[in-house]
Amino acid sequence: LRSAMEAAKAESNTLQAEIEQSNYFQEQVDNETYYRLLADVQNLETEKERDNIRLRRLNSERQELQSVLDQLATERDALQEIAQKSKKELQDERMTLDMYK
Repeated sequence: LRSAMEAAKAESNTLQAEIEQSNYFQEQVDNETYYRLLADVQNLETEKERDNIRLRRLNSERQELQSVLDQLATERDALQEIAQKSKKELQDERMTLDMYK
């Protein structure tokens, strides 16, 4: 009976040591996973900041290009109006010339 108790105690000690080792190993894995995930989050935040900077730059360029486009459209409209006035004046002059022929 005594040897059975000693064997059970030894088995219990062995199991306790295995549990402690497993717990230590799991803590190590959890810590590594935590720091890896933390690094991933920091990398994603850095990428987000870079994307935001790029987006602001692109928006600024788009606004500048839209301003140039609006200016060119205004100039085109003014030139078309001048061209129409010139055509009308030319037609009026031709009509006048035709009347005196």
